Amino acid sequence: MLVSPEERFVRLRIEPEQAARLAHRLTGGTTGGEPEGDLLPILETFAQQGLLADRPAAVSPLTGRHVLVRGGGPVAATVTRLLRAAGVGRVTERDAGALPVSTVDAPHAVIACAGWLPDADWLRLDAWCAGHGIVWTGCHAEGLRFHLGPLAIPGRTAGYADVRARRLAAARHPAELEAWWRHLDGGRDVPAVPWPEPAALAALAAALAADVLAWLSGRPLPHEGVQLAFDPVRWDWTRHPVLPVPRNLMQEPAA
Repeated sequence: MLVSPEERFVRLRIEPEQAARLAHRLTGGTTGGEPEGDLLPILETFAQQGLLADRPAAVSPLTGRHVLVRGGGPVAATVTRLLRAAGVGRVTERDAGALPVSTVDAPHAVIACAGWLPDADWLRLDAWCAGHGIVWTGCHAEGLRFHLGPLAIPGRTAGYADVRARRLAAARHPAELEAWWRHLDGGRDVPAVPWPEPAALAALAAALAADVLAWLSGRPLPHEGVQLAFDPVRWDWTRHPVLPVPRNLMQEPAA
């Protein structure tokens, strides 16, 4: 008898000795070579019905990857621990504003962890990553909520400049919104960031790391093209799909 994670039961009508060899192979007892001839039709049937999964590679593809975590704070510290625990070969930390000085030092992905929105810094980071073909994502506080992503994949998904342009286009008072961002960039007379309790911090960090780890591993992204908003008080997640803005619409009009 087999049972799937969806509680789907499959009754096998095979000999006990054959069942023992099959179980031995499926549970990792046999790691190489072709299956015995009498097991091959069974395994083919399992594959057709979606009952087989690829065995994890002996060497993780993450061991040769480099992720840069920018910014300080509790989210950055938690993300760094998660990336290292997942097996990322190199995880470096830099203060906000610092970028790799050369393409030799360039990471495979960047995670920017901020308090309040660092608009000017993220515009520079977005342009730098797009110019070097590097994916990046970020997290920042907005009132009592936190916004994450979307993971910016150059030439494929929206980046921060796209998110910014769409927010201004949808705002009732875009000039005031830009003025507020400039005020936050200045760092003077701004309120303290309402960092959530440890469990919510772990949720934020996990959501950030999930897309980056999926990208580095070649797996489908959990939140491709989506910005997440997280309310740590209600534990409420909201998904906001974001499409890239045509480049000609983001250029300043000619004087």
